[in-house]
Amino acid sequence: MYANAIPGSTRRSIAPPHRTADAPCLVDGAIAARLAGNRPAAGDLVAQVVEDAAPAGGVLWLSSLAALMAPFGVGERLMRTCVFRLVRQGVLCTVRDGRRSACWPSAARRAAGAPTADEPVKWTIVVGWLARLCGAEQEALRKHLWNDGFRLIAPGVFALPGAPPATLSAGLERLGIAGRLWVCQMNELPDSGQRPLSELVDAAWDLAPVVAGYRDFIAHYAPLLDSVRAAPALTDCDAFVLRTLVRCDWRRAQRHDPRLPAALLPPDWPAERGAQLRRELEALTADGAGRHLARPAPPSP
Repeated sequence: MYANAIPGSTRRSIAPPHRTADAPCLVDGAIAARLAGNRPAAGDLVAQVVEDAAPAGGVLWLSSLAALMAPFGVGERLMRTCVFRLVRQGVLCTVRDGRRSACWPSAARRAAGAPTADEPVKWTIVVGWLARLCGAEQEALRKHLWNDGFRLIAPGVFALPGAPPATLSAGLERLGIAGRLWVCQMNELPDSGQRPLSELVDAAWDLAPVVAGYRDFIAHYAPLLDSVRAAPALTDCDAFVLRTLVRCDWRRAQRHDPRLPAALLPPDWPAERGAQLRRELEALTADGAGRHLARPAPPSP
């Protein structure tokens, strides 16, 4: 793979494939419709492409990223705006080398996971009502915990069934309120004669939009899976575009999933069907997408 070292940096530069105007990316009707219609947000596409093209220890030149984003209809100006915003959000990091800039993912994004149905459910509790947070800090805390799946169950008390998310400590540190809250875990007290904790799920978590997101993902990609299996081999570029869209749309479907333990989920929960569909599509596109990202780029001017 074509690579350069960035002066003053220990990270290696991974050059993605070069695309010219006379070699457009050809996608089938389903992929083209996704790009023209309900495609993922430009920022999500940029973050996903950087994550795929700059693995651990690697960086991606912004000029090369612009070439990779072209098949998605994301121009260079929009791409650079997205990179700037993602850096401010802590999703990407950047470095300059003369007139050029490179970027890489700042950290791994949150992985989905939940206890199996036969494991006892522990609840993670965040108590902030005694922390004397100002209005802006309270709102920032609420948004951060909401995105991590927590819900407000009492004034200043947030709860999440299952293990605390990996982003919790780093998020509180970034908000500047680490050390001012109380975080603990609790179990349901057996034989207490009180209402079961599982009833809190129905009271505090609206799972209907989450179910709808997973079902939309399945409805769009299940027919496409059959088409990919039956069709001749995809071009490397098509495989790259399709895999990127699948990963972005899957993250979008998961975005508001609180990742509740299996014991608290309804029996027809569609997340596992969606996850299996995603795995099958990624397996079908892995080789072509990898070759596309590994294609040598021309020497930089």
